Parts: sequence; C-alpha cells; structure tokens
Amino acid sequence: RRGEKLMSWDVAAFEKRLFGGGFAAETLAIELVHAQPGNCRIRLPFKTSFSRGDGLIHGGVIGSLIDNVGAAAVWTYNDIDWSNARGVSIGFTVNFLQAAVSCDLIAESRVVRRGRSVSVIDVEVSNPVAELVATGTVTYRLSQRVSETNAS
Repeated sequence: RRGEKLMSWDVAAFEKRLFGGGFAAETLAIELVHAQPGNCRIRLPFKTSFSRGDGLIHGGVIGSLIDNVGAAAVWTYNDIDWSNARGVSIGFTVNFLQAAVSCDLIAESRVVRRGRSVSVIDVEVSNPVAELVATGTVTYRLSQRVSETNAS
C-alpha cells in the first residue's frame, strides 16, 4: 500500500526467517505481501493438495495460515532481538465464514494487544475477490532466551 512505512530491518531476511524453511515454506509455500510493525499480510497460493478432493480448501490449511500470519505480525516490531528471542503460538481460534474453493488466499493480521511476552493478534482470511473466508485470533508468546551464565 502506498504511504505505509516500511520496517527498518531487511524484509527479505524477515521473510526468510519466518517462512524460509519447514512447513510454512515447503508445504504451504506462503509468500510475504506486506509487513509493518504490528501488521502482516501473506498470500497462500492454491495447491490441489489443499483441497478435500472437491475443490474446497481444507480447514486445517486455513488454520495453519492463520497461525503463521498471526505469529509473523508479532515479529514485525523493530525492538525484537532476533538472535535471542523465541516464539510460539499458545492458542488460536478459527471461525469459518464461507468455503474457499480452489483459490489463492490472502491473510492479514493485526496485533491488538502487545504485552511483555504475550500478544494477541486478530486475523482475517479473504479470497481473491476480497470476500471474507475466515477470521481468527492468535495468542502468541515471545520470550528472550536466558543465557547459561544468567541461568544460575
């Protein structure tokens, strides 16, 4: 979007860190569309393997998309020490609003509450004609690793 402030860190490194390996990259093949502090938008290109066999995208795929874009929004802040932080989703909900049929999906997330270690993120998933397919809420824990010298 025009006029949106870009992050002060390397967007390519951000995308590689969050989506560059494992399930999100290899199975889902999600792509970063936009990110700024507290917000993230990703695209899920349709694959026939996402279908239940009838063209409808399986709810588990949409749930994974929600989990990934929710977590990504938390990592968009400039004050996170990437070398020392770990994160994990500690809960999420999904509300399916209509079927997604053989199409790419766009997921957009927004941090609504950022605490010291726990954040809450709202997510919307839309089809290519901007119809809402699903919504969700992700609760994510981001913590600093404790070094062995400080752990005594």
